Amino acid sequence: MNIYQSFTPEVVATLKSGGVGVIPTDTIYGIVAPLFNQTAIERIYDLKNRDNKKRVGTILISDITQIDEYVDSAQLLRAEVLWPAPISVELPIIRGLHYAHRGNGTLAFRMPDNQSLLNLIAQTGPLASSSANVADAVPAVNLQEALSTFRAGVDFYVDGGDLSGRPPSKIIKFLENGETEIIRGDK
Repeated sequence: MNIYQSFTPEVVATLKSGGVGVIPTDTIYGIVAPLFNQTAIERIYDLKNRDNKKRVGTILISDITQIDEYVDSAQLLRAEVLWPAPISVELPIIRGLHYAHRGNGTLAFRMPDNQSLLNLIAQTGPLASSSANVADAVPAVNLQEALSTFRAGVDFYVDGGDLSGRPPSKIIKFLENGETEIIRGDK
C-alpha cells in the first residue's frame, strides 16, 4: 500500500491494472476501481461490507464517450449539459455492467468538477467510486480516517487534505415526463 500526494503515473498504472484505491474527488474521499474490471468492483463490495444488492456507487467519467455504448443516449445528452459539476445523474443501462448495477438497471454517473481528477479518469477510463467508509458509517474526510477504515486493504491512497464540509454529490434522475427528480441533495 502506497500513499501519494497527487495522481501520479503509479496511481494511473495501478488503476489500469485493476487496483483499488482511495482518492479525493471533487466532493468527498472515494474508494475507486476501474469500472470495466469486475474483480476490482467486487473488492469495493468486500472492503466496504456493501450490500450485494446495491449499486456499486457513482461512476466517474471524463467524457461521455467513455460510457455512451452502455447508457441511454438521450438521457446521457441531457446529463452532459450539467457537467462538470458535483451532480451525479442516474442513467438507465442498456447493456452489460450487471456486476456494477446489481440488477437495478441504472447507475449514477458524474463528470467531476476537478481538472486533475478528469485527467486521471481520461487515462484510466471510467472509475467506480463509493464513499470512503464501510457500510452505514460516516465517510472519511481526511487521509487518517480513510487509513483507519481500509488499512492495507486498498492498493494506494492519494492525500487530498481535509475535505470536511464538502457534501457528497447531488444525485438526480430524469423522469419520463421530462421532469428531474432529486434523489439526494438540496431540493
